[in-house]
Amino acid sequence: MDELGVLSKDAEGIVKNIENKLLEMVNKRFLDAFKTGDQEILTRCLRMYDNLKKQDEAQKTFQVNVVRPALSQWFNERNLEKSHQDVNQIYEEVLIFMNTKMNVLFEILAENPELKCYNFTLNSFWKEFDKLSREGLPYITAPGNPELFQKRYKSTWTTLLKIARKCGSEDLLQEDDTFQDHLKRFNLPVYFEIRYQQIAGGFETDILNNTDVYASNNELSCKLKNTITLWKAVRRCYDEHVYLDQLADQFLKLSLMLLSRYLRWFQTTLQEKSLFSDDEQWEAFVMNSLIDLNIVTKLLAPTTDSTEDVDKTVFKTMHPCMRLVVIKIFKSNRTSIEEVQQSLKNYLINIKFQETSTHLQNVGAIPRLYRRTNRSAPKSASTYMIEAVKPITNFQNKFKAVIEGNLDEILDSVISKVTQQYLTLVQEVLMSVCKTEESLRRLKSRNINPNEEASPQADTMSDERKIREQIKYDLYALGSPLSKATMDKLKQETS
Repeated sequence: MDELGVLSKDAEGIVKNIENKLLEMVNKRFLDAFKTGDQEILTRCLRMYDNLKKQDEAQKTFQVNVVRPALSQWFNERNLEKSHQDVNQIYEEVLIFMNTKMNVLFEILAENPELKCYNFTLNSFWKEFDKLSREGLPYITAPGNPELFQKRYKSTWTTLLKIARKCGSEDLLQEDDTFQDHLKRFNLPVYFEIRYQQIAGGFETDILNNTDVYASNNELSCKLKNTITLWKAVRRCYDEHVYLDQLADQFLKLSLMLLSRYLRWFQTTLQEKSLFSDDEQWEAFVMNSLIDLNIVTKLLAPTTDSTEDVDKTVFKTMHPCMRLVVIKIFKSNRTSIEEVQQSLKNYLINIKFQETSTHLQNVGAIPRLYRRTNRSAPKSASTYMIEAVKPITNFQNKFKAVIEGNLDEILDSVISKVTQQYLTLVQEVLMSVCKTEESLRRLKSRNINPNEEASPQADTMSDERKIREQIKYDLYALGSPLSKATMDKLKQETS
């Protein structure tokens, strides 16, 4: 009749009054039935609310008369003090109410699909939870205390996730404005800025203040203090009391920045000529750096495509959905580390090559030692060659026990450069010997009388032959630290 517009104002008032009294009776009956757990009466009341199109009234009545009294006793600063500032204890008590006291409603709604219009968790429990939390715990975010902030944020997120699941969808946590507004009480950008200053600032200070390069005995068995400094900083990024999944991208970027700064330190150190007093100290530093970079690779850039292997690393704190991203981070880190490793190796290779190359130049003096000097035939390697191979053999003996893989690569590169240079020098000497030998042969053939008999000589080895023999002895001496393949090539070129 109201829709047809045939009700007078007096009649409308009477109907409204009757409706209100009816709602009062239903409300009272609904609340009494809830207290006694009478499912039959509760079901009738919910159907009556539905017939009257007053579902919101039912949920509001439950919120104000049941949820509010139950939750208000927990959401206050006094309880927070009692729980030693652990908000999770308050949340646990509140969730007990949702999971036990409200079960009778959940059971009714599960058994009566026609009542699916009701969602007491979302429209009664959550609304009151949000309201009382804001009013009773206004300083829950503890913005000046990052440790407490992180702990309370994680507890709040976990609790809201449980509520969202009870509401029927985890997506509410991301999609519902009331859930998002509740979480925005926690200022995540400010929290990360504080952690950034603590971690990155502390890392930079330590790097600048580590005047003593080398570390004492440690759990990583690394050689450099800055390696320990890096590991502590990265590990702090993913510490369970620091890291937040909601800031995963920020903490990943921070850890990448820490590694980049650590790697840049090597490049800077190589340019600091005053840091070490002699080449031997430089050499030790570079080798120890390579040892540490191998350790860092295992920690932050393991070779794997399996997401399960992430659980064996410092990144295990991250949410499983980030595993594929972490695998990509491993590859990126590995590339960056390998670039610095190669730079350090090249530095060593050049030093060892220069130390050896200086002595190899003396191969050009061999012809002068034997041509027209009546010097005896050689029986051992030249002094210059003995001195030339010392840097390589000493280097190999010094470090072969600690860094075998990188050492082989460095030695192979040094040997390759040395043999190429020596090959060029020997070829020049032999070409000169061949030309001289040919000239002497022509000159001799012109001066020899066919009727004269050749006089016997005590030493039948020619000067040119002595020169070749000396070079062979030198090759054998050089071959001691070289590979068989390299030696075979040299022998073919000089035979």
